[in-house]
Amino acid sequence: MIDSSSMNSDEKRSYLRELMVLSAHREANGISYYEPHEKQVSFHKSVAKTRAILAANRSGKSVAACAEAVWTALGTHPFRDVEVPNKGWIC
Repeated sequence: MIDSSSMNSDEKRSYLRELMVLSAHREANGISYYEPHEKQVSFHKSVAKTRAILAANRSGKSVAACAEAVWTALGTHPFRDVEVPNKGWIC
């Protein structure tokens, strides 16, 4: 955390611009900021033909499934080789 009390107005404006750029980058490239937790990693590493995520509310099921879909569609899966173009089914 940065203490802005010691910054002058120009420094604060510059810092705010940097934060806005970083925020826009994160918004546009959210998948690159995804860090799966232990259970999500085991799902992503699974080589089963059919996989499902069964877990409690707010445990990351939707996020993991979306990351899996994006990685597969783009061929950028970090845990397996994926041919592009490909076909998949998401429900």
